[in-house]
Amino acid sequence: MTDLAWRLLLDAYEPKTKAAQYPTPGILARHINHHTKQTPALDLIDQALVQALNTPDARLIISMPPQEGKSVRVAGDFPVWALMQNPDCRIVTASYGADLATRNGRAIRRRITSNDLGLTIASDNGAVGDWTLDGHEGGVFSIGIGGGVTGRPADMLIIDDPIKSRAEAESSAYRERVWDWWTDEASARLAPGAPVVLIMCMTGDTPVLMADGSEKPLRDVRPGDMVATYEDGGLATAIVRNWANQGPDDLLCIKMKS
Repeated sequence: MTDLAWRLLLDAYEPKTKAAQYPTPGILARHINHHTKQTPALDLIDQALVQALNTPDARLIISMPPQEGKSVRVAGDFPVWALMQNPDCRIVTASYGADLATRNGRAIRRRITSNDLGLTIASDNGAVGDWTLDGHEGGVFSIGIGGGVTGRPADMLIIDDPIKSRAEAESSAYRERVWDWWTDEASARLAPGAPVVLIMCMTGDTPVLMADGSEKPLRDVRPGDMVATYEDGGLATAIVRNWANQGPDDLLCIKMKS
């Protein structure tokens, strides 16, 4: 057998790298937590996250109802998966408050320390919300909206719930504060090509799947309507119990060159 043939044979039986074993954040999530329920919505999120990580300057907004697993997947599983793809990726995660941001940073770190993923936290990194990987530039820095990020270059920025409550959502002063933080602080720290992922609530024109298979804008859904939902691994129906008008807001439609 020639040297080339022997090398090809060895390559064919060589174990896959840790990153190659988990081609999507969802597959990694199910490995880390066997109780993970992968829904069609999370399938779509995984597809969008993989595309965002591999698209320079990607901007991804994920709008979903609560309790669908979007924050766990995007702010917890996705950063770990991204670090497996590139251990030198410097990730900044932000939330409406420092407590939530730190909790996310701790959860990401725990996923790494509790599982054999080929990643090791640097021994001199003690903070749960500010750490790097051993032997690499990559790591996670977690911060609340409004906090300083000076000197913190970001190869990827994840913003999980920039607004805490309805009161903050209805406050023009608070919305301006969030916008100023983005323009003056966060966006200035993005490295060339860095993707940004934002998790937010849904807008009024978001289509809602009704029980009869039709769609209705969220703004038109009212108590008594029957909507489609997801339960125990399949589609089900539920009745709308409550409704509230949060008033008009400014929305920007952004169209990229491509």
